[in-house]
Amino acid sequence: MSGITVFCQQELQFLKSYFSLRKLPEFLQPKELFSIMKNSQAQEGTIKILQSLDIENDKIRCTDSCVLQALIAYVKPLV
Repeated sequence: MSGITVFCQQELQFLKSYFSLRKLPEFLQPKELFSIMKNSQAQEGTIKILQSLDIENDKIRCTDSCVLQALIAYVKPLV
C-alpha cells in the first residue's frame, strides 16, 4: 500500500519533535502546548488527532480509523 505526503518539511519536523516529546510526559503537557488555541474543542480535537498518529520508518501513519476517516475530508481536495 502506498501513501500520500500532505505535510511540508516544517510540519514534519514539528510532528517528529512532538512524537519524541510525548515519550516524556513529564515534559509535554498537550493542553499547555496547544493553549494558544483559544477554542477548547479545537484543542481536544488536535490532541486526539496527534495521539492517533505514529511514526514508523520515517513515515507518519494514522492508527485510529475514525480519525483517519475525518482526515480524509481534508486531504481529498489536495489530491
